[in-house]
Amino acid sequence: MLTGSSDHYDVRVRLDRLTTSTTGVDIEVTGRGRDPVDLEGASVEAVMERMGHAMPSLTAEALGDGRFRARGQFFLMPGEWEVGVRLRTAGRAAELATVSVVVPSGA
Repeated sequence: MLTGSSDHYDVRVRLDRLTTSTTGVDIEVTGRGRDPVDLEGASVEAVMERMGHAMPSLTAEALGDGRFRARGQFFLMPGEWEVGVRLRTAGRAAELATVSVVVPSGA
């Protein structure tokens, strides 16, 4: 489980597999005090800054209670990636929480 935070939220991210193929990601969002949240939506994006790669943002399906699920190709190649979870809520600018992950060679 990977953890990150934004100004108002704590985010936990679990990838089904670290792979350059299609995989799924589960996202759990709580308020900074572990309070339940009411979000309009979430999306996931991956960036490999060192190589200048950015994967298209994928909209995550809302599952309720601050939980989301997305599926797609998140990583273009092995290496160190930043996974960003963009959180949208009414009356507030979108917030971005990031986590770092290393995709192994041969993944």
